[in-house]
Amino acid sequence: DLPKKLQRTIGGEAENTIDKNILCINNTFEHISNDDITDAVSLVSGAKRVFTFGMKESYALAHYAYTRFLTVRKDVYILSAGFNGEIEPVLSLTPDDVCIVFLFHRYTRQTLQFLPLIKETGAKIILVTSPPYGDVASYATILLPTYTDAGGIKNTYAAPVCLVDCLCNAVAVKNGKKAFEHMQKSEELFKRMSVLGS
Repeated sequence: DLPKKLQRTIGGEAENTIDKNILCINNTFEHISNDDITDAVSLVSGAKRVFTFGMKESYALAHYAYTRFLTVRKDVYILSAGFNGEIEPVLSLTPDDVCIVFLFHRYTRQTLQFLPLIKETGAKIILVTSPPYGDVASYATILLPTYTDAGGIKNTYAAPVCLVDCLCNAVAVKNGKKAFEHMQKSEELFKRMSVLGS
């Protein structure tokens, strides 16, 4: 719980925050199989639509993933189900879709309720979570475990962010010409909207 984590932090365990973040990243990529990453890339690149989903702090990751994948392919959306009591967006999911779900301890009850609902639609679920994940593994088409405990008061999301970047780059490479043309059109739109910078 948070008070215990604060005591642990006061005790000096958070002094090497950067080193521990790097350790989380290294542990993550040591424990995720290349096959799972390859399969996740295939799902994201080949899906009719890609949705990202996360609640509370995980919403930041869902939004980050949304902005990344939207850059390299079309039809990427944030699944807003659960916000303001709305559950109807889940009804739009189909077996041709992929939903990237970010879920970390402590699990929110709503996210745990949405996982079986998403699975019932037939949509593929890429579950980005942290160990132990025995309670949620059965919902995942592909489970990508990440390490998020860097000894601080709150989880670090350095590893999930790196994982999203890795998947995004791989999807762009896999989609090749399609991704290039999509990014080209985006650049043209940016220029029309007078977006500054490169």
